[in-house]
Parts: sequence; structure tokens; C-alpha cells
Amino acid sequence: MASRWTTATGFSNPMASPMNIDGLDHMAGVPEDKVIEAHGSFHKAHCMSCKKEYSFDWLKANIEKTTVPKCSICKKVVKPDVVLFGEGLPRKFFTSADADFPKCDLLLILGTSLVVQPFCSLTGRVNKNVPRFLINKEKVGTRHTFFTMFSGDGLEFDRPDNYRDVFWRGSCDDGCRLLAKLLGWE
Repeated sequence: MASRWTTATGFSNPMASPMNIDGLDHMAGVPEDKVIEAHGSFHKAHCMSCKKEYSFDWLKANIEKTTVPKCSICKKVVKPDVVLFGEGLPRKFFTSADADFPKCDLLLILGTSLVVQPFCSLTGRVNKNVPRFLINKEKVGTRHTFFTMFSGDGLEFDRPDNYRDVFWRGSCDDGCRLLAKLLGWE
């Protein structure tokens, strides 16, 4: 349910920025231009030399053969489009954070620890009047945690002057299902 949220909502311009590399957003039918994958995904792969693109199905079939996937053109290694340790995040992630977050009118935060940069600082990229709704098994990203020294704007669930931050405790699927029901989208 949570992976389909971007396509199932009535929002005018929803975006998904998953931290996971499983490609569930693609499998759920989220349009490619609505997914900003900071850590990449197995949805596609590219030759590390000539950059020829390969599909998930091609990659899966080659991995199941237990052979290192090789390019049909130059015979070099084909790597899934995932960001490995030490590699930089894709430029699209940063351009989207700069362009899209200031235009956001609702920030849904689903299933995260909010301790890994640059994700933990994204909550502070939306305007001060934008509601921020966390659906998670535990409260994370609060103002008093260590990360706010660097991001500057933690979530304020329990503060008496909180006017925009909401926490719902539970699984992402259950939270999205309940939210859809409350909004009359079921």
C-alpha cells in the first residue's frame, strides 16, 4: 500500500523519494518522473564502461544464472543502478530537493529512522507552514535529537507550540490505508 501511495492519491503533483533500492515504487506503478531515488534501485542497470542500459528483467535473469552480468556490446560488467558506499548521490536528488521541497504543501514521511544524511535534513526543506506527517513505528527526527544540530529543523510532535507535525505509530501500509480511508479515497 505505501509503495502505491504516490499513484493512489488525489494530490496534483506527488513525488516519492525512497531510500530503499528495491524498486517497489516502480513495481507499484509510480511514474519514473515522480521517483527520486537517492540510493538508486535495481529497476535498471548500466554497463560500467559503455553505459548501455539494461532492464530489471535482464539483470534478474543474468544474476539468477549466477554469472557476473556482462554487456552485450563491450563485454564489461553491468551494474545495477544502485549507489554503493563511497559513490555520490545522483544529481537528480539534489536538484529535486532544491526545486520540489519549497513547493511542497504536505510532507509525508514513511518508515524511516531519519538519521542518514541527506534524508534527515529534508524535513527542514519545506516551508514553515507545511504539515509534516510521520507514519512510522517510532517517533524519529525530533528537534532534540543529534541530527538537528546539522539540519536545523527537527520534527516537533510533543512541543506545546507544535502546529504542523503529526505522528502516527504503526506500519506504513496500515498508516497509508487509514489516511486514505479518512480522506475518502478508499
